[in-house]
Amino acid sequence: MNEDTSLPTVLENAAPHTRLWLMQTLQPAINASALPRESRMHTVMWTFKVPAGTSKAQVIDTIKATAHTYEGIPGLIRKYYGIAPDGGSLVGIYLWESKAAADGFYSPDWVAMVTKRWADPPQRQEWETPMVVESAERRLVAAA
Repeated sequence: MNEDTSLPTVLENAAPHTRLWLMQTLQPAINASALPRESRMHTVMWTFKVPAGTSKAQVIDTIKATAHTYEGIPGLIRKYYGIAPDGGSLVGIYLWESKAAADGFYSPDWVAMVTKRWADPPQRQEWETPMVVESAERRLVAAA
C-alpha cells in the first residue's frame, strides 16, 4: 500500500481540529523555509580560551563589566554567555536578524579587542537559524 503522505494530502484528510493544529504548528517553519537565505536569522558562536590562572569569578566579572555594550546593537536579537565547567573556555552565542547584520558587526577592530581581552584569537562558528523555539512562552519564532 503506497499512501500519499504529502502535506497537502495530510491536511486535506485530517480532522478539522487536527488540521488547525497542524497549520498553526507548521506554518512558521513553512514560511521560514521559503525565505531567501540573506533574510534568515543567523547564529554566531565565538569560542575563547580563558587565560591560564583566570578564575571563573574573574570571567564572570568581565562578563558583567562588558555585557551592557551589547545592548541596542542593530540587528542583534539576543546574546548568551557560557563558561565551560572547567573554566577553560568561554563562548559568546549571538542570535542575529541576518548574516549581513552579524558580518557588519564583527569588524577587525572587534576581533582585535576580544583577542586582547582574552589573550588569544577566538574561533568562529555560524549557522543559518530558520526557527527559534521560545519554550517558556510556548512560541515559535520564524525568521522574518
